[in-house]
Amino acid sequence: MEVQKVKELLKNPNAKRADLKAALADAYHLDLHALKAAKEMESRIFNQCKGYFSQQYQNHTQVPLMWSAKDAGALKDIMKKLNQLTEGKTPVVEAFQYLIINLPDWYKSHGFSLPVINGKFNELIAEIKTNRNGASKSNVSDDYKARVLKDLVS
Repeated sequence: MEVQKVKELLKNPNAKRADLKAALADAYHLDLHALKAAKEMESRIFNQCKGYFSQQYQNHTQVPLMWSAKDAGALKDIMKKLNQLTEGKTPVVEAFQYLIINLPDWYKSHGFSLPVINGKFNELIAEIKTNRNGASKSNVSDDYKARVLKDLVS
C-alpha cells in the first residue's frame, strides 16, 4: 500500500476496520490471510478442547458445565503449557485429552475444574508421568489432599 494512501486512511475518521488492519499488515509485511487462518485454527482447537472438557465434566458430575471467563482463561493457559511441554510435536487437542483422561481420580472427585487443573498443572503432569512409569496409583498424601480441598472450598 502506498504511503500516501495509508496517510489518507489514517486521517479518515470513517475508515473501516478491515482497511486499517490491511494497512497495518502491509506496513509490517505480514500476510493478513495467514494471520486470520492461524487465529481461526486456534479458535477451532480451543473449541475442541472446550467441548471435550465439557463432555467429560458432564459425564463425571452429571451436571452441565457453566462456562465462565475464568474457565476460558484457564483453558487457554493449559493449551499454551501443553504446547510448550510437547514442543509442538503433539497436537494440543490430543495432549489435552491425554491430560484429562489421565487426571488422578482425586482431582476428578475434588478439583475437576479448569482453573484447578491450570493452577496445579506442574504437579499433575509430574504425577501423571510418575504413574505412567509404574509408580503407585495414588502418591498424593492425605495432608496434601486436605489442603487442596480446603483451598477449593474457600
